Amino acid sequence: MYSPSRSFMQIPLRHSRIAASVLLLLIATVASFATVPSIATAQQSAPAKVDVRLVIDVSGSMKRNDPNNLRQPAVDLLVRMVPDGAKAGVWTFGKAVNMLVPHQVVNAAWRDAASRKSSEINSVGLFTNIGGALETAAHDMAAGNPGYATSVILLTDGMVDISKSTVENEAEWRRVVEQVFPALKKAGYKVHAVALSEEADRGLMEKLAITTDGTFAVAKTADDLMKIFLQAFDLAVPSQKVPLVNNRFLVDSSVNEFTALIFRQNPTEQTRLIGPDEEAIQAGTTREDVRWVRTDEYDLISVRKPYEGEWQIYAAVAPQSRVTVVSNLALRVKDLPSNLFSGNRETLSFVLLGDGKPIAEKNFLRLVESRLEIAFGDTVESLAPGYWSASLPGTSASDAGLFTIELPMFAKVGIYDLQLTVDGKTFVRQFAHRVTVREPFSASLQPETDEQGVMRYLLTVRSHSELIDPSQTQIAATIVNPIRRRLVKPVDMVRQGEWQTAVPIDMPGEYQVTVQVAGTDMRKEAFSYALTPFTYRQGADASFLPPETPVVEPAPVIEPAPSVEPAPAVEPAPTVPAPGVVEDAARDFMPTWLIYALLGLGNLVILGGGYWLFRRSMAETSEPVMDFSDLTPVAPSAASDMAMDGAESDDDMEPPMEDLANEGSDDAIPSLKDVVDEEFPEDLQQELVEQVMGNESDEAKEDFVAEIRRAQGLDMAESELDDAISSLIDELDGEPRREADDLDDLDRDKT
Repeated sequence: MYSPSRSFMQIPLRHSRIAASVLLLLIATVASFATVPSIATAQQSAPAKVDVRLVIDVSGSMKRNDPNNLRQPAVDLLVRMVPDGAKAGVWTFGKAVNMLVPHQVVNAAWRDAASRKSSEINSVGLFTNIGGALETAAHDMAAGNPGYATSVILLTDGMVDISKSTVENEAEWRRVVEQVFPALKKAGYKVHAVALSEEADRGLMEKLAITTDGTFAVAKTADDLMKIFLQAFDLAVPSQKVPLVNNRFLVDSSVNEFTALIFRQNPTEQTRLIGPDEEAIQAGTTREDVRWVRTDEYDLISVRKPYEGEWQIYAAVAPQSRVTVVSNLALRVKDLPSNLFSGNRETLSFVLLGDGKPIAEKNFLRLVESRLEIAFGDTVESLAPGYWSASLPGTSASDAGLFTIELPMFAKVGIYDLQLTVDGKTFVRQFAHRVTVREPFSASLQPETDEQGVMRYLLTVRSHSELIDPSQTQIAATIVNPIRRRLVKPVDMVRQGEWQTAVPIDMPGEYQVTVQVAGTDMRKEAFSYALTPFTYRQGADASFLPPETPVVEPAPVIEPAPSVEPAPAVEPAPTVPAPGVVEDAARDFMPTWLIYALLGLGNLVILGGGYWLFRRSMAETSEPVMDFSDLTPVAPSAASDMAMDGAESDDDMEPPMEDLANEGSDDAIPSLKDVVDEEFPEDLQQELVEQVMGNESDEAKEDFVAEIRRAQGLDMAESELDDAISSLIDELDGEPRREADDLDDLDRDKT
């Protein structure tokens, strides 16, 4: 354990008591290992070796987004921290992809070469070939990488861009999403994406992270890059940590080596490290057991076979500093997902390992006290401690030495930081993990300048669950403007899993946006889901302001009841499970906007009879239908089972739906104006009638269906129909109808 020159007797007397207790305890524990039964579960077996691959964007736009080229020191730090025996490599990409540092087993020579090569990172690329870069870095994904846990850290500031042709870029985007991402997932490779620009394709990066169960973060400034890179590195290269409190940390007798990464608040300050032997070391100190790297921002200090006891750092230590250890006494935690959907639950399980074997000795474990703390925030910047905590005594361990903690329901959308501290009185180990919780769909409202230079606001809705069939999904948005006028707009699919519509933002004040989704998933089950409403404030100078009102919390969730096989002779009404979260209203009724729209259309038939054209058969829709025949539905996958409670495995799922038909064909997806027509599925039509008119007579139900069909025959412009529906919804909600001249003014404003 120790070198002859650093024996136990050389430690000062005031530290010997700590060392003696540690030594005696570890001797007793090691002696007990021979009697510990083996545990054949995956989470308690020896972890796979680490394989981390850095993929760095060097496109020309990096000159603007990273003017000081902070990618160089960030990559330099990461390659220095990769442990011996792991695999690693570095690639750079613009249009072409180049291997900057060979992918091989890491040793001191590799780290030195990689550190020198990091200074060659530049910004001379012409395009942003994200798909090609991922495929090149994951060159072995077809065969897999047995024995290694493989992670890719991708840094980019742009979007899929391989050509000046928009058509070629769109085709490449689809190829990346439909081929490259699933291949990475199948190979078990996790991708942690870091965007160094708000202009990056956020939807693509989130889709990549969710598909591979990696992470996604935006470095809002180049100065944030080091911090976010380290967070991704911690997930890609898990390590044993000890607490760093008040510039002090404890080294126990099982530690073979520790590495202290110290970020300095004062860049010019000289950092000193004081050990239990009271000897001070610093940058430039010549000792065989110490490796010290000092840069303008940090000190990276590695000490082999360190003295046991308390170590102290003399410097103004900045956040993100940490101490990791290589030890025979290790904390092993069952893998946790990095991405969850609201309403999911998880269990945290862990064991202590001694020389790679689970420790089950009761006399040892009863001294162990574990505490789990969770910080929560809507964003990384808003993370705050104190969201939830729990303590676990050592006596709660199973006979095999396994500890378990039931985590609280991940009900809120946002970021959860978990920190587990295991305190054995004479040793301490820490584990940290970040979980991003999303809704199955997300919505954002962003300003955009069109080709004519006119500012417009685009509402974008994205699906995150692979169980959702985009080709069978319909979305509508309700926008309430500052004068409380309500507008209901259909949201059209623009690419696989992404829908958009332009929102009229034409006056200062608050705009409330509610998005409703309905459709059929890959299991051919209908669902209805209401996203959490959000508010945007428009300034008088046409700029977005932070919302004054808090975001509405999601409604309480109810676990869906297990499906029961229906009797052969009875055809039950189809259920409406939500993807991941089922709300009370969603289980019993169709979406509110859909009911209002149908009732509104019916009232419009009655109130404006003199102006309506009656049609005996269903009219073809007057709106053009977008052609997405070249898109294919997202394939279901095992990792996305967490999106729905009780989701089936890949082998049990129904095959994907057929692609959207060509424009104008009979199978083309109907617009939201044509909610019920001859192409509307008979079972959903019948369900709609039963839900709205369930207590009425058969004659009344027939009149209801006929009324809807007559309403669909209206020959109205889209803007007129939108305004008519909005007015009728206001009336149904009890708001007074506007006079005709007011409506004319509103139409002119909208135009």
